[in-house]
Amino acid sequence: RNSPVFYMMFSLFLKMGLGVDSLKFINLIIILPIIFYFNKCVDIKYNNISSSVKFYVLSIFLLSPTVRTLLIWPYPLLWALSFFIVATYFYLNFEETSDSSKKTKFAYCNIFFLALAAYFTPNFAIFSFYFFYKYYLTFGNSRKTLNMILLNIFLALPAIYFLVLKDFYFLNSD
Repeated sequence: RNSPVFYMMFSLFLKMGLGVDSLKFINLIIILPIIFYFNKCVDIKYNNISSSVKFYVLSIFLLSPTVRTLLIWPYPLLWALSFFIVATYFYLNFEETSDSSKKTKFAYCNIFFLALAAYFTPNFAIFSFYFFYKYYLTFGNSRKTLNMILLNIFLALPAIYFLVLKDFYFLNSD
C-alpha cells in the first residue's frame, strides 16, 4: 500500500546520524503545513465561516486517534495528506481565479503536489483523474491540456518503473 519513497527519505536522515527520536520530531513538524493549508482551503471555499468553527473542525481532526498516532509513529499517510491538502489549496485557487495564466500556474502546482502525495501513498493518485477532468473542462483540447498530460506522464515515470520493472506485489499476486 505504500511506496518506498517515505522510507527512503527517512533512511537518509538516519544516514546523516539522526536518531529515531529526531525522526519523530521531524514527523511532528509535518502538522504545521497541514494546519496552515487547511485554514487557507477553508478560507477560499467557505469565506464566511467563523474562526471558532474552523478551530473546532481542525481540533477534531488533530485530536483524532489516527492523526495522533501518525504524529508519534512515522508513517507515510500523514505526509501524503499534507501534500494532498497543498494540492487541494492550489486546485481551489484554480477554481476561484478567472485569469488564464494563473489558472495554468495553479493547475501545474496542483499536479506537482498531488504527485508528491501519490508518491508517499499511492491511494491519492486516483484524484489525478478528477483534477484532470476539471482541467480538461476548462482548457479543452489545447496545448495546455497536452502539457498537463505530458507533465503527469513525466511525474509518473518512476512509479511506472517501480510497478512494472520491479515486480511490484500486486502485479505478481494470484
